[in-house]
Amino acid sequence: QQRNKGYGKAIINELVRFAFEDLNFHRLDLAVYDFNQQAIKCYKDCGFEIEGLFIDNKKVGANYWSTYNMSIINKN
Repeated sequence: QQRNKGYGKAIINELVRFAFEDLNFHRLDLAVYDFNQQAIKCYKDCGFEIEGLFIDNKKVGANYWSTYNMSIINKN
């Protein structure tokens, strides 16, 4: 019920702001499953970029899932 209302973007943007402005981080990284296109779009909309694909790096039950590494760098 809470999807597509902008809450995720607002939270991510605030976390990025806090990390860069208050904690003086230079860079943030995250991993996201390659099939989670909605999350990937949300992260891209917040300024994250895909840096690489880790193929079959997470074992979930009997299956292996791939993840993208995404990052954002503080340009200030």
